[in-house]
Amino acid sequence: MPRRTLVSTLRLGALLALAAWLGACAPSIPPTTPTEPGQVADGGPSLRTVPVLATLSGVLDSGRESFEAGRYAVAGARFEAVLARDPENPLATAYLGLCHWFAGRPEATAALWDAYPETPLPAFAAALRAEAAALELLADRLRARGLVQAAFQGQDEPLAPGLAVLAPPRLEDGVPGVGRALLLLLHGAVGGLDAPRIAPWGLMQAVAAEAGLDPQGGDAAQGAEDALLLARLVGAQYAVTATLAPVPGAPGMVRTRLAVQSAEPAPARLARLGDAAEQAARAAADARQALALLDQDLAQTAFGLQYFEAEKRLDELLAERSALQEHIAELHRARSLTAAAIAIGRLERLEETAARAQQDLRALEQATVGLAAHIFAYNAQTLAQREAELRATRADLEARATELTQRAGVARAEAMRRWPPGGFTAEFDLPGDRLTRWPALAARAVGDILGGRPLPGTLPAAFGSDAGPDTLLALDRALAAREAGDPATAREQFAQARPLVPRPPGLPAPDFDLAAQAGMAPGDIAALYAQRLTRALDDARAARGHRAPQGQTP
Repeated sequence: MPRRTLVSTLRLGALLALAAWLGACAPSIPPTTPTEPGQVADGGPSLRTVPVLATLSGVLDSGRESFEAGRYAVAGARFEAVLARDPENPLATAYLGLCHWFAGRPEATAALWDAYPETPLPAFAAALRAEAAALELLADRLRARGLVQAAFQGQDEPLAPGLAVLAPPRLEDGVPGVGRALLLLLHGAVGGLDAPRIAPWGLMQAVAAEAGLDPQGGDAAQGAEDALLLARLVGAQYAVTATLAPVPGAPGMVRTRLAVQSAEPAPARLARLGDAAEQAARAAADARQALALLDQDLAQTAFGLQYFEAEKRLDELLAERSALQEHIAELHRARSLTAAAIAIGRLERLEETAARAQQDLRALEQATVGLAAHIFAYNAQTLAQREAELRATRADLEARATELTQRAGVARAEAMRRWPPGGFTAEFDLPGDRLTRWPALAARAVGDILGGRPLPGTLPAAFGSDAGPDTLLALDRALAAREAGDPATAREQFAQARPLVPRPPGLPAPDFDLAAQAGMAPGDIAALYAQRLTRALDDARAARGHRAPQGQTP
């Protein structure tokens, strides 16, 4: 090869090697993705596709741009990325809570904002809690409006079996005016039953307001009709009403007449329960059939284990015979004839035992001809493990079959139960100055009617305590002030009612206008709350003399 060509080739090789070495040492650059940042194949948010921006401020700005464009899933992924690096970032917390709300998760908004620390910006933390309360009320009102509009268009809410609506109790003259307080406490008490499930208190307040229903107004018959309509609007199966009146001839005593009505039409109820019973019975039969097949598999497995055990026993006997034969030979060589004779006797007995074991094994071999071939793909240890797994599966399947059989029986029994026109009722008397005990008694009456029982330890201790009437009155005043948009009075009265409600409902800011906001477009709601929270953050920082930390957008 000419010298110049050789030198050129060596230079080219050196350059290629250098390039490869530099490529191996250079930092890797994350590849770009053709999909929109913050989305995965199924359209959900993903932190993996959030672009790596230089600063938290850049991620925040990108999240706000997505939020303002209505791409709440993308924006939420941005804010989650910020909180992963700065868990107490106030702006990311505020916007992520709004993203949760627009995703239909107001409870996630409240949980996130309630967890925000009081320091170093207590005013902002208070603003978050107030706005969470406002957004919860707004979510309930919008949900209620959708339910009522759907009903007017003939689109009934699908039935939710086991769901009950608790109507506000009707209080006749002579009973302390604490209906709001009793209703709130009754929700907490019935929530401690294993049946039924309760429609949320806030949603029911909103549906009643949106539909113009007043289950505690007018006469008892009209109140019962309004309660039934309220239940049908939310797809509840039951409506619970209560009337409290003075006991004639017993000054200071209050008598409660509680009724549980079925909101489901009788024909639809019979058809639904019949279908449920048939489906449960069919599923139970399928489970029993699966149990029979499983028992066959268990029998084969047990037979395979028996075969392996017999094979192991024969191998042990044959090994013992070989050892004993060698021992006898040694005794003969040592001229220990007496000992050899004794050993020969043992050998004869051992050979008889081995012969019987061999016969047993041959019998098992003949019997196992019909066994599934997969049994012999196991060894003794793995087959024992398989048997344990099959027994565990059988126990689960047996429990499932029993549960389905019981469920079918319950459905048939419920179908046979005839609901009277006014529902099933219960009555109990209570001193008027001990009405704090009323929610627990009413909850137990509901549980008795519907077949549920209070779960141990679920009823707040105050329901059985001697909290005085002033505490109940304070709770009722607090709820009335909350409805009237007077958070100062509500907060003061809730403090007095703390023995009954250690964690009272949230209070929105004084300027919260539920009716006006319920009429706004989603984009306008988003802009309004983003502006309010940004202003609250600026005001909190100004009050504390803080500047925005690096990486945060003021």
